[in-house]
Amino acid sequence: MRRKLFLTINIIVILSFTFYFGFKAYKIKRIKSETAKSIKYLPALNQFFNDSIILNTKDKPVIVYYFSPKCEHCQFMAKEKKTLK
Repeated sequence: MRRKLFLTINIIVILSFTFYFGFKAYKIKRIKSETAKSIKYLPALNQFFNDSIILNTKDKPVIVYYFSPKCEHCQFMAKEKKTLK
């Protein structure tokens, strides 16, 4: 009787973990595919610089930084970014 109960509990625990982690993996995969679909539809950016250089971002990944001139943290990050060059 104890052996049968132990076996039943083990099966329930194993199935619970399998369903839990299977659902988590499915959810992560679904989120990644939705993100990939939405990234396809990002518009291309054409950045014009003062020295007649045009940067087209159609086929390249881009990071856009937004700095507020009134924000102390943004001013610090802008100065730090400038010194890294």
